[in-house]
Amino acid sequence: MKVKGTAYKITLTLGSKTESKATIKVNLPKTLEWVNDFKDKTAGSAVGAVMVTFKSGNEKIATVDEKGVITAKKPGKVDIKVTVTLYSGKTETYKVSVTVKK
Repeated sequence: MKVKGTAYKITLTLGSKTESKATIKVNLPKTLEWVNDFKDKTAGSAVGAVMVTFKSGNEKIATVDEKGVITAKKPGKVDIKVTVTLYSGKTETYKVSVTVKK
């Protein structure tokens, strides 16, 4: 099984009620289920589990939580690294480029 991440860009506006946050979308095949820990049980329809982690390249510009919610902190550009780890141990990594403007 293969999970393919797609790099894309997000623009956030600092101080905006609706545009200062965004959520990174991770598209998984229906046979895989996103879990917090590989010890977690999956739904009966899932063949396997995946764990997804997010890491901001500069948390002074934008932070990202464990669910992929990005929050603008100050103007600038930053890459968010997304790592998808399959239950087999294989990983796929891609980046989301974030621009924060005033």
